[in-house]
Amino acid sequence: MRAWLEDCGLNYIMAVSCDQRFTPPTGPVRADGVGTARAAQGWQRLSAGEGSKGHRLYDWLLIDPGADEHLLLVRRSISKPDELA
Repeated sequence: MRAWLEDCGLNYIMAVSCDQRFTPPTGPVRADGVGTARAAQGWQRLSAGEGSKGHRLYDWLLIDPGADEHLLLVRRSISKPDELA
């Protein structure tokens, strides 16, 4: 599916597990390690849409892990900032 989306020139977001490996110039690292390493900088609070109790606000961080042309989008709960998705 990923190859098809890229062939069509479509932007997309796909979920990856926290143990997905990226290979930046500094060496292999897990997806959750990339998010944790950048935990203090660059977060932006945005709505994830309207829910039954109003806007669902989360902190978002866009990371270029340097592995290839893909980026990593990390979501962090406001009430539980140690939990990354």
